[in-house]
Amino acid sequence: MNETLRQKLSSLPAAPGVYLFRDAAGALLYVGKACSLKSRVRSYFGRVRDQRLATRFIEQHVADLEFIVTRGEKEALLLESSLIKKLQPRYNLRLRDDKSFLSLRLDPREPFPRLVPARRVRRDGALYFGPYPGTRAIRLTLRFLRSFVPLRDCKDADFHHRARPCLEHEIGRCSAPCVGLRAPADYARDVERAVRILRGETGELVLLVEQEMQAAAGREQFERAAALRDYLQSIAAAGPRAAEKEQVGDVDAVGVWREGGLTQVVALFVRQGRLVDRAAFTVPEELPQDELLAQFLQRFYEGGRPVPPEILLPGEAYGRAALAEWLAERRGARARLWAPQRGEKARLVELARENARLSLQASGDRRRRLALLLEELRALLDLERVPLVIDCVDVSTTGGKETVASCVQFRQGEPHKAGYRRFRIKQADPQDEYASLREVLARRGARARAEESFPDLLIVDGGRGQWNVARAVLDGLGAEHVALIGLAKGARRGRGLVLRAGEEERIYTRGSGDPLVLPQASPLNMFLQRVRDEAHRFAISYHRRRRGRRSLASLLDAIPLVGPRRKQILLGRFGDLEGIRRASPEELAALPGIGARVAREIARHFGR
Repeated sequence: MNETLRQKLSSLPAAPGVYLFRDAAGALLYVGKACSLKSRVRSYFGRVRDQRLATRFIEQHVADLEFIVTRGEKEALLLESSLIKKLQPRYNLRLRDDKSFLSLRLDPREPFPRLVPARRVRRDGALYFGPYPGTRAIRLTLRFLRSFVPLRDCKDADFHHRARPCLEHEIGRCSAPCVGLRAPADYARDVERAVRILRGETGELVLLVEQEMQAAAGREQFERAAALRDYLQSIAAAGPRAAEKEQVGDVDAVGVWREGGLTQVVALFVRQGRLVDRAAFTVPEELPQDELLAQFLQRFYEGGRPVPPEILLPGEAYGRAALAEWLAERRGARARLWAPQRGEKARLVELARENARLSLQASGDRRRRLALLLEELRALLDLERVPLVIDCVDVSTTGGKETVASCVQFRQGEPHKAGYRRFRIKQADPQDEYASLREVLARRGARARAEESFPDLLIVDGGRGQWNVARAVLDGLGAEHVALIGLAKGARRGRGLVLRAGEEERIYTRGSGDPLVLPQASPLNMFLQRVRDEAHRFAISYHRRRRGRRSLASLLDAIPLVGPRRKQILLGRFGDLEGIRRASPEELAALPGIGARVAREIARHFGR
């Protein structure tokens, strides 16, 4: 321990706050929070150490520290979160989902609420149900629910402009409140019934099924009546098990497994006693478990995920009281954090731990394969070190119009979405691909030089000409150390890359000489294709979006009194041309900057 660090340790206050660890070069390594800065930070450096993995982290990396005193532990938690987002320390958790989650949203403040799928749970006063494992589960839930509780599912624009009932009403899946066939009070009772069913109150559901079964038999729809009878029997047969699982209720169970220098965290989602989904993350090995759990919970639930009444943990989380208070605010009700020792909930934590073990085995095998591929790439290109950070640049254009470019980044063989960038060509001639590539690389390289974040390997989509342009830009930026290859495309058909005989991928490593040619089916060749095709996909998606906006803007140009500012207002409110077409003159006039006169012109343009 150096003298500067020793002095700062002796001056730490016994107050809540945030501490920042730095290395010898001043680079930020880690940001943490503390109830008492004095005791928490000194615990990393104490003579009697508790064999935590953080000991190795401190001895090998930390050379300096800073601290910020706060007025309380909760304020320290919020400041820690803000600093991590802003500064991106190397050893703090940066969770990346292995899937996205869906919920059902219902806003009871609307006159006639409807259930809609939602990707994010927001603190907007609405009710959220879920998560659901996918869109199919959402569709099946809505189809089943609306056969007993006929809530509307049309968009607000359709609802407010409908003059007669829709087909959904004709087949009995909507009560048609849009045309006054369902009074607001009756519709509100339907909404309450739907909420009870989604919360798992099966008594109401059984009553509805029995009524529908009797009605179907009265209409001599015996097949439907028999299907409903079978459904009632399945509910009755599951009664004891359902009652047992009801004790578990809505919980998230967290499991941790460490092995081979890696740590895996898995969260299991249990709703009404049933396991509905899971999420898995690989996180830094150096963190001790109490700090790992605290950071995991904060990162995991700050993104808008629904917070259940209980979160089951494999051990104590550092700063549990402040975390529970923060989670309760996000949920709008009490949220309990605890580590069960026996019973069904303890078995759920053990199940999460087993999932973490199996997930780490699978991810470890994948990481080993990628490490071998990167080592093979280093040997092929005769590099001094393994290219752990790879950037790939692609330019996309159609006849020199709306020319854009993309730069994607792979770290340790996996896509690193935080390093993705899109570029709109501003200065170069859009029809000159070399000039466009030069502009993009200069802009990207200037930022990399300022942040000292050059990649180990740069891939440009193209052959010898693109390689020469890229090499000149890198050398001009003082980045001679960055390895460079040009990857020439094979034949392309449809959306995928198709290699014909004699048209293998060609790898250009210098401005002259023959390119390298890899076997078509080799894993390294397919990896390079994957990197290049990801850059192509990212550029194409941006190019299509630009073209779509331009086409839409040109259609709006034909409307009198609608200029660039008003186009922006209309698109920001209604999203697309169809939304503007369906909007009433009153809705249009209510927008700032539109007014009644412009609203009449827009309505007249669309023939209303």
